[in-house]
Amino acid sequence: MTGRDLYVRYNFVIEFLVRFFSLFHPSVLTFIYSYVRLMDGIIGEVVRYLVVRNLTAKCGGVVKVGPGVTIKNIDKLEIGERVNIHENTYIDAIGGVSIGDDVSVAHGCSVLSFEHGWNQVDVPIKYNELVYKSVVISSDVWIGCGVRVLAGAKISSRSVIAAGSVVTSGTYSSGIYGGVPAKFLKSVD
Repeated sequence: MTGRDLYVRYNFVIEFLVRFFSLFHPSVLTFIYSYVRLMDGIIGEVVRYLVVRNLTAKCGGVVKVGPGVTIKNIDKLEIGERVNIHENTYIDAIGGVSIGDDVSVAHGCSVLSFEHGWNQVDVPIKYNELVYKSVVISSDVWIGCGVRVLAGAKISSRSVIAAGSVVTSGTYSSGIYGGVPAKFLKSVD
């Protein structure tokens, strides 16, 4: 039985638990997430989902958040339906991150919605103001392991990003991309 089948079968229980978890203050939910962030197994997976569903700006059903996933500024994250975010992925949504339906983010990826400015020459770069740029990962996208999606990237539907690639600011039309920085390799047809 797949995760999707289990979600459908036990949807009434999950929705009850989502409502129950909504009674907790966001700081309590954040604490619970930190406790189960590394937990393997179905209990860790379900509790991570319940917390993410309650803290994100939007979160669909059948969303799997693997162990070791770090999510910063979770209130600015939107997640669609049937999304997998695999182990040890790092997401910072301070500038806004939107993930569409039917997306798979493989293990060890990073999604960043900000970058450091460097305009203040009398201040070290690490202390310059942050520049926020939203990231959009459209529906039907597969992001391979170890990919870095940087601020301002917009990945169109029906795209594959090859493992180890760096997706910089800009729009990526449907297709297969790879490299550092990621370049169009071929159509998905």
